[in-house]
Amino acid sequence: MAQELPPTTTLRHLWEGGKLKYANNFVRLALRNMEKIEKSVGPCLIRVGLLGRGETPNYQVLPMTDGTKSLPSSLSTKAVHSDEEKIAMQYFILRARAFNGRSKEHKMLDTPMDGSNWATSGMSLASLRQLLGDIRESEKALRSQR
Repeated sequence: MAQELPPTTTLRHLWEGGKLKYANNFVRLALRNMEKIEKSVGPCLIRVGLLGRGETPNYQVLPMTDGTKSLPSSLSTKAVHSDEEKIAMQYFILRARAFNGRSKEHKMLDTPMDGSNWATSGMSLASLRQLLGDIRESEKALRSQR
């Protein structure tokens, strides 16, 4: 069975935990994809897939709900109860995009957005930009020590 990451895992957690491979390039490509999607659907969150070791995770870029920095409650739980919730969820999922973190250019996936395989926490565009800056600063510090 595949290893599963904690449900609240973010790209920052993976980088800080030393798991994320090629962090600078990985986050740069994820940021590029997120920026493209934000141009068409508005503010988004990025969340990682939970299966695997977190070295090059798949990830989703999802629109924020009501301009807040949170996922819809039905994405945070596995149960969707009413027909109204199901319709809202389908609309939300149609606007979400998933990407293959292992592919060279982070190709978009054509798979369903099953909520159970994705983290319940996400990062905003600003948080992802900050992470990329932190990664670059860390790499710069390491180079200067050599």
